[in-house]
Amino acid sequence: IYREVLRGRPNHHATLVALGDALIDMQRLDEARRTLEIVEKQHPDDLRTVVRLGYLDLEQKRFAAAEERFQRVLASNPEQADVHYFLGTARRQANDLDGAIEEYQRVPVDHERYLDARLQLAAIFERRHDYARALSEAESARQRFPSRQIDLYVASLRAKTGDFDGSVAFLQGLLAASPGDEEVLYNLGVLHGEANRQDDALRYMEQVLAKNPQHAGALNYMGYTLAERGQDLDKAEQMIRAALAQRPDDGYIVDSLGWVYYVRARQLFDAGQTSAGRAALERSIKELERAAVLTGGDPVISEHLGDADLLRSDRKRALRYYEEAASRDPRQGEQPHLLEKVERLRKELGSR
Repeated sequence: IYREVLRGRPNHHATLVALGDALIDMQRLDEARRTLEIVEKQHPDDLRTVVRLGYLDLEQKRFAAAEERFQRVLASNPEQADVHYFLGTARRQANDLDGAIEEYQRVPVDHERYLDARLQLAAIFERRHDYARALSEAESARQRFPSRQIDLYVASLRAKTGDFDGSVAFLQGLLAASPGDEEVLYNLGVLHGEANRQDDALRYMEQVLAKNPQHAGALNYMGYTLAERGQDLDKAEQMIRAALAQRPDDGYIVDSLGWVYYVRARQLFDAGQTSAGRAALERSIKELERAAVLTGGDPVISEHLGDADLLRSDRKRALRYYEEAASRDPRQGEQPHLLEKVERLRKELGSR
């Protein structure tokens, strides 16, 4: 109907806008862009259309174009809190974290984007390892919009500030209010694992699985932990595959499967079973590469790929993955030896 109207009145403003919105709803983004760019050209003061085009720029990862459009809107409408939020998101995606912080902080407490803005701020500060500020932002969000998910996030941030006992007490309080809550039990397990209390972590995961045998997170955690310990790899693979049945495109679970194959390959090589070891190693690399694609890149997965390449004696490729991992803000608790691997291979290969 919109196109029929436009055949008779090709530049009808309201119809072009409505058509652009309909195309966005249908995820036909290139067509939506072409339609709304006609509106933008003919009606440069139609700021709603400029914002919609900025949103499309974000969706299509054209961050500089998105920022330019959002700034143009804010130049004449500086109180547009939702535009400040979108501008912050464009800057965060472009890795301008200081600029993103500035924009997210402009979203007022009574605005519908306030919760998202505070959580984005918490995530940025967490990424910078400024856990105290991350916790402060998450607490601000929790006080105004209490929810179980934010409760669990606050608990994890408390632990990262060094208050492990306080974090455990907080989660135990949630558990007392909701006995047997599998998500609280799961987070208690993760918390203990991050504190290198693996036996306690596994006990919590067993409680989760007793309540929900299909809990993908607990299955993956236990399977990966068994692989890390080099124990009962058949059981580890079985648990991880059960997790994948629940979340087949979860890159982190795919990484766990790749890691099981890597550990199996290493054990086979150690036992002199070279042919079987090579087959397991190729399966490992295939899964790890898929995990990297699914996650969009992760320092632990990059390190795992480096380990796999090193096991097949491709030291140059291993070094590239280790350097990639080191450039991706590695997680010290999970990757304590990454920089040692980088330096050792650089020396062996005579590179800087």
